[in-house]
Amino acid sequence: MLARVTQFRYRGVRRSDHDITNDPGVVGKVSLYSVANYLQMTVCDPNDVGIAHLLLPALFEPVVFNIINGGMLFRGYQREGEGKHMPTYFQEWRVEPLPR
Repeated sequence: MLARVTQFRYRGVRRSDHDITNDPGVVGKVSLYSVANYLQMTVCDPNDVGIAHLLLPALFEPVVFNIINGGMLFRGYQREGEGKHMPTYFQEWRVEPLPR
């Protein structure tokens, strides 16, 4: 699904309403899938062919917690960097589907 995604948190701390409102977000292809029994949501460049380039770090264990004005709010966890010992932070995304 093509969508605009806005992150509500930075390193687990909620951004100000002003910052969230003025953030244009990223536009990309949003996918939700299971990897080793864990749900994962990603946002990739919609023009990529072959290997997808993530526009944001993946959101692990995403859960829809609200539906507002044509968009959905998800909660989950993001990792900073690669590897199993990287910091993990609570994150919220607003996902607004866009027409193709």
